[in-house]
Amino acid sequence: KVKLFSLEVSAEKFMMNIMSDIMETNNKDIFSGNLNEGQKASLISKLETVKNYMDIDDKAGIYINYFEKKVKRAVRDGCQVVMIDYLQLMNVSHADCDPKNRERQISFLTGNIKRIANECDIPIIQLSQLSRKVDERADKRPQLSDLRESGAIEQDAEGVMFIYRPEYYGIKEDKKGQDLRNIAEIIIAKNRNGETGRALVKFTPYLTKFEDYNNPEVA
Repeated sequence: KVKLFSLEVSAEKFMMNIMSDIMETNNKDIFSGNLNEGQKASLISKLETVKNYMDIDDKAGIYINYFEKKVKRAVRDGCQVVMIDYLQLMNVSHADCDPKNRERQISFLTGNIKRIANECDIPIIQLSQLSRKVDERADKRPQLSDLRESGAIEQDAEGVMFIYRPEYYGIKEDKKGQDLRNIAEIIIAKNRNGETGRALVKFTPYLTKFEDYNNPEVA
């Protein structure tokens, strides 16, 4: 069971992308309602299953006390993983931290999120913005220093993963001439409990979906 805090996208829009994945149909068809009666019936049936393991909270600008209360309630109800999309959209009260010091605010948030994860014995996956520095380099692969207000995030996180898609930057083949279209790298930049490294995955744009990919020829 997953508890998702979607601070940027409404639960309705998020679920439309989930529907696209479930039906393996273009998300444009989902957003436009361009489905036949059979597809609609199948979708409704599958969504009933999704409702049993996913709960979305799309309240904007939440504070850490609200987050903690909701997480602990979700854990009591059997939740096994929590996700935040995304960290920089969480709020910090004046009483907790200087509102003008963004780095200190992020440190306050990551420290408390880690505390909650430890107290509840549950993984909390938090998405983060990257700085614009990555676009200024020849090699566009994200690095730990690219994390927005990176000091506290890098320090508190048990692990840090990045997604890199060469095609996004116009790179369509590797040095060997292998096709990189619809390929993404999952970069494990930090891992307190294991190794760092990377893994290749297949990306399906019209479904916004990442899947296993096995092709040792692609470097």
